[in-house]
Amino acid sequence: MTDSMVERVARAICPEYDELPDIASYSQRKRALPEQYWKDKSEVRDDARAAIEAMREPTAIMWRRGSETRTDDHSTGEIYRAMIDAALDDGTGPIPIYGAKNKE
Repeated sequence: MTDSMVERVARAICPEYDELPDIASYSQRKRALPEQYWKDKSEVRDDARAAIEAMREPTAIMWRRGSETRTDDHSTGEIYRAMIDAALDDGTGPIPIYGAKNKE
């Protein structure tokens, strides 16, 4: 089974996501993890859903990149990725390609 987008984003937010308990009491979290990870999986998934929800309405630049990419030669996935790249572009440098192996 493949991960849902919520699961992918949850792992991006919290790299220790797979080690978190499904439901944890405060004392379990405090014993098991550093303070910043005193959450259970459902709380991290809620954070992930909020992050995805924030992207529901594309920005003007996302619309523009999607429109520029939309031709007979581009798949829906390429248009989607162009729009996500536009969302990630904060003007501070190259957009990292998450999940890609570093070729250095």
